[in-house]
Amino acid sequence: TRCNGGGGGGDESSILSTQEVPINSTAAAAAADQSQFSANTIPVATAEPMGKISMTICYRHIRLRWWHFLIVLAIILVIVLPSTLIPRRKRNATEDDWIDKTDDLQSTIQRILIDNSIFNPATFNETSSPQYQALNWMGNDGGADTIKVPSEQEATPYIIQRYILGVLYYSTTGSKWRNQFGFLTNVTECEWGVGANNGFNVIDCNSDGFVTLINLWQNNLMGVMPTELVNMTNCTALDFLTNS
Repeated sequence: TRCNGGGGGGDESSILSTQEVPINSTAAAAAADQSQFSANTIPVATAEPMGKISMTICYRHIRLRWWHFLIVLAIILVIVLPSTLIPRRKRNATEDDWIDKTDDLQSTIQRILIDNSIFNPATFNETSSPQYQALNWMGNDGGADTIKVPSEQEATPYIIQRYILGVLYYSTTGSKWRNQFGFLTNVTECEWGVGANNGFNVIDCNSDGFVTLINLWQNNLMGVMPTELVNMTNCTALDFLTNS
C-alpha cells in the first residue's frame, strides 16, 4: 500500500516502505504481517494531521488517583479551614468609641443637631415638643451606644438619623401606634420591625446602615409628618398609607 502524495517531489516508496504488506499470503502470515505492520507504523503516526492528534489528547479521559483527594484535603485544611475558625474582632462601647469621649451626651447631641441645622434650638424650650422628647430620649436611654464608630465626626450622620426617627415617633403619637415595631428600643434603627409589617420590613437600610425606606402603613399614625425627614438624604421611600 502506498500514499498518494500531493504535489511535492521525493520518492514516496522510500517514505512508507515499512508499511508494505504482502497481498498473496496465507491467513496466518497475513495476521503476523498485520501485527508487524501495526508495530512498524507507530513511528510514522506523526505524519497524520496535527488536528487529529490534538483532538485525541484533548478528549483523553483522566483517571482520578487517591493522591488527588489528598491535595484537595490539604488545601481545605491549610487555607479554607483556618479562615473560618479565626474569630472576627467585635467592637463594643468600651473600645475607644466616640461615646467614651463625651462627658455630657445630651449636650453633645444637641450641639451636633444645631451645627447641622436639623432644627430650631427654640424647640428645646418646649418640653412637650417632639424635638425635645426625641433629644431627651437620645441623651438618656436612646441607644446612642449602638453607634459603633471611633469619632464624633463619623457618628454625626447616625446620630442625626436616629434622632429624626425619634422625632417621627413622637410627632405621630407613637405610643398609640397599632404596632410599636421595636421603635426606640436599644438596638440599631435597621433592626426595628424587621419583616414585621405584613411580612415587609418597617425600615430598610443600605450596607452602610443608612435608612432607605420607612414603611408604617396601616399603623394608626396620628399627627404631622416632621420636616426633619428631609435631612434623611439616603431615604428614598416613605409609606404612610392608611393612617390618620
